[in-house]
Amino acid sequence: MSGVGAVAAGHEQTAQAATDILAAGGNAFDAVIAAHLAACVTEPVLASLGGGGFLLAHPVSQRPVIYDFFPATPLRQPDAGEELDFRPIHADFGGAVQEFQIGAASAAVPGSIAGLARIHADLGYMPMRDIIQPASRLAREGVEINRFQAFLSQVVAPIIGDNPAVAELFGASSGRLPSPGHRLAIPRLVDAFEAMASDGADWFYQGAPAQYVARQCSQGGGLLTIQDFSDYRVKVRKPLIVTAMGSRLLTNPVPACGGVLSMFLLQLLDQMGRDVPDADSHLRALHLAAAMQATSARRRDSGIDIRADIASASRMLDASYMQQAASDIAERAVAIRGTTHFSVADAAGNVASMTVSNGEGSGLVLADFGIQLNNVLGEEDLNPGGFHQWRPGARLASMMAPTVIEQADGTVTALGSGGSNRIRTALPQVIAHLLHDGMDLRRSINACRMHYEQGHLQVEPGYTDGVVSDLKQMFDHCTVWPEQNLYFGGVHAVEVSKGEMIAYGDPRRGGAPS
Repeated sequence: MSGVGAVAAGHEQTAQAATDILAAGGNAFDAVIAAHLAACVTEPVLASLGGGGFLLAHPVSQRPVIYDFFPATPLRQPDAGEELDFRPIHADFGGAVQEFQIGAASAAVPGSIAGLARIHADLGYMPMRDIIQPASRLAREGVEINRFQAFLSQVVAPIIGDNPAVAELFGASSGRLPSPGHRLAIPRLVDAFEAMASDGADWFYQGAPAQYVARQCSQGGGLLTIQDFSDYRVKVRKPLIVTAMGSRLLTNPVPACGGVLSMFLLQLLDQMGRDVPDADSHLRALHLAAAMQATSARRRDSGIDIRADIASASRMLDASYMQQAASDIAERAVAIRGTTHFSVADAAGNVASMTVSNGEGSGLVLADFGIQLNNVLGEEDLNPGGFHQWRPGARLASMMAPTVIEQADGTVTALGSGGSNRIRTALPQVIAHLLHDGMDLRRSINACRMHYEQGHLQVEPGYTDGVVSDLKQMFDHCTVWPEQNLYFGGVHAVEVSKGEMIAYGDPRRGGAPS
């Protein structure tokens, strides 16, 4: 933290880039743009100009707003029997293996460049040419790969090894992945940053990059066309606002569903927590696991994944359903069973919470600009109705949920997480520790977590033997991990309270405060 603001991010140099912009006179929104650009170098597995994301902007003198620059689906769906470049790879997290699809047909229309340009036009203070400087320096001079980034390279090794252009981008030579201490430079990214500063988003969506991608897709089994790029627009929305645990929470609304799911779980925990003594951590852990299972069932029954509209969100958060679910869970439990995030606050009181993703990467690379396109059309989490069943020219129901908490005493906290489907469980757990348990930022983020998905409960170490024993009775499939892992998300947060600013980054995802 510095006198000019606070930053939390997934890499020390990402946070430093944002801090440098704050120190140079930029505001929180200039700084969060700088963080995203820097992360394309420092966290290349998780962030790319070929991806997209969301910003929850909380300006000191304006209403909060969500900028939706998530990738958009192509304007056409593939014909029956059409030959596509769409194939599976398996990402090994060290305790769980997840299948993703890559190839040209897994890429949706990137939104990051359009999003950063729009955010800068609406809320920025410094010239874009100044904002790009920290990231440009990192791209030219390189960044030393740390252990976490080396581990991420291992996770996506099948993608890196699939295409020589991707291998070159990630510094993998002769089939060997980069190890800790290796210095990774992506000098071609400087051209992309400078084009953004000179020509805004048009250079990408109207110029050579769009033409190149459209040509590659036409020739190589992809779906994107020139029109997909020229039609892309950033969406500006009102945040979803709910009240829980005595505070007002603002998060990502539909068509993203991560915010709705996170708030459902949090309100459910709030409902149950009123009847559970604070000291009974054993019972509260069982309630948490059961609430995750109930959230998963409610997600399916509400239709939030398929329709992702206001009506499905209202069904999801129905108060009467919430009360009944809390009662049912209490009886049952007593009876017995690449995303990354940046949070920034500046001295004026502006707060920015931005979550971005490139999926795992499609393998489709704009080599001249050092950019790999996303593979969000190939993520099962984002396509619960089945692959290629999306609505043309629309946003997928992302799990990303940048969030701001407004407490009654005036404390404002910006936070968010990476981790795909685990975002919807990581955030509520951290928020509950902050608001219900009174933990500080560090303890709330460091506390052990669990995640429920498709009948399987995943549990981090740290719970008592008694809790673990009861969880294994409650769930037919319960796995206790040997150590904390990026699988359980990466919550990076900043807090502004009574003029003091605090930042903390989740060690599960290389977190760094500045």
